[in-house]
Amino acid sequence: MFKRFCLTLALALIAGSASAQEYTAGSMTVTDPAARATAPSAEVGVGFLTLKNAGDTPDTLVSVTSPEIAQKIELHKMTMDAGVMRMRPLEDGITVPAGQSVALSPMGLHVMFMQLKKPLVEGEKFPAMLHFAKTGDMAVTFTVGGAAAMPGADNKAQKAMPDMHDMHDMSGHAE
Repeated sequence: MFKRFCLTLALALIAGSASAQEYTAGSMTVTDPAARATAPSAEVGVGFLTLKNAGDTPDTLVSVTSPEIAQKIELHKMTMDAGVMRMRPLEDGITVPAGQSVALSPMGLHVMFMQLKKPLVEGEKFPAMLHFAKTGDMAVTFTVGGAAAMPGADNKAQKAMPDMHDMHDMSGHAE
C-alpha cells in the first residue's frame, strides 16, 4: 500500500512539473505566464504569472513587451476603494523582494495588454519579453487560457475581472 502511495505521489509530482512553464535568468524565475482569452473585438487583454527572486537584493519588473500581440503593455494593480474596484498602472514596475515571490493574478497585480493587434485565442501561445531592472531581459511564452484556467480564478468575480478590462477607460493612460 505504501509503495502504491509513493508511486502515485511521484507520478503526480512529475505530471505537475511537466505542465508548469518556468523561465530563469540570473536570480529571477518566472512561472506559468498565462493570458485570458479575449472576444474577437476586444482591445485589451490581461496576463498573469509568478515572479520569484532567489537573489540577495530586490529586483523590479519594469515593463513587458510583445510586439506581436499589443501596441502597448502596462503593469497594473487592482484595488478596492470604498467598495469601488480601481485599476491603476504601476509606473515604477513591480518589485520582488530578495528571497520572495510575487504572484500576478486576477483581482491584484497583472499585465495589461492594450491596443491588441489580434484576439487572444484559447490554446494559443505568444512570445513576450520581461524587462527587469537588475536581471535584464527574459524571454517568456504566454499560454492563452479560458477564465477557469487562470490562476486564482476560483470565483465569479475573479473570472469576470478580465471582462472589466474590455471596458477599461484608457483616458488616464498616455499614448
